[in-house]
Amino acid sequence: MSAETGQETPTESAGSVSAAGADAAPPSKVVRGLRLERLANSSYYKVVLHIGSTYVPVADETLADLKSHSLMPAERFLELMVDKIGYSSYLKEQIRAELKAGGDTLTQVTVLQGIIRNL
Repeated sequence: MSAETGQETPTESAGSVSAAGADAAPPSKVVRGLRLERLANSSYYKVVLHIGSTYVPVADETLADLKSHSLMPAERFLELMVDKIGYSSYLKEQIRAELKAGGDTLTQVTVLQGIIRNL
């Protein structure tokens, strides 16, 4: 937030939700795993998916499609999410690797489904 105007700057986060939970590390530290972040309304993309220390913008249409399928079983939702957000084989591998590194994949995907429903 800008000290002079009291308004959010376009690159500033307007809020963040994470599959890692409420005790996730602050933005200054590298956060492992997958997490979704809602950006300021002035941003072209409203949501980005953080994959470890990198991120991928999520188009509004993609987010709407994921929301409409967020009640499907976690295994099927994972495949849909990877196909929709992972636009290259490298990115798909990175998403799967971060989920695997985070432990229980199905639990992480279930948490992401809930987060997506609330975005």
